[in-house]
Amino acid sequence: MKNTRCLLLLLVAVLSLTACNKMSHNGDLDGRWQITRMVYHSTGEEIDGPIRVYWDFNLELMDIVDMRPGKGFFTYSRFDHHDGRLKVATIGAKVKSLRPRGLCDTIVDFRVETLNRSTMILDSDSTLLEFRKF
Repeated sequence: MKNTRCLLLLLVAVLSLTACNKMSHNGDLDGRWQITRMVYHSTGEEIDGPIRVYWDFNLELMDIVDMRPGKGFFTYSRFDHHDGRLKVATIGAKVKSLRPRGLCDTIVDFRVETLNRSTMILDSDSTLLEFRKF
């Protein structure tokens, strides 16, 4: 009886620790990234920074925050990060408002050129983005 009670308490303790915990599976991608350089492939336009535009990754949600004076902007996006690719889907924002923040469409598929604890480089058909971990 005593062994059964101890086993039951141990099982409840283990389940309570794991049941509500949402573990991230994004590795080095998680956190706040600041854009330091943007290059638009179609025009050759290059913007060096650091630019006060931040991409925040947590679980399966990404927010884009623009803190430049007079250009305040905030939106949520969904993303999928697998096999050296980062797919970003933004709903409810216009392409015109996304372009200065590194996205040239509402759905963008990036190749992850570099991703470590301090640097991220993303390249799509339309844009090259360089970030630093903030």
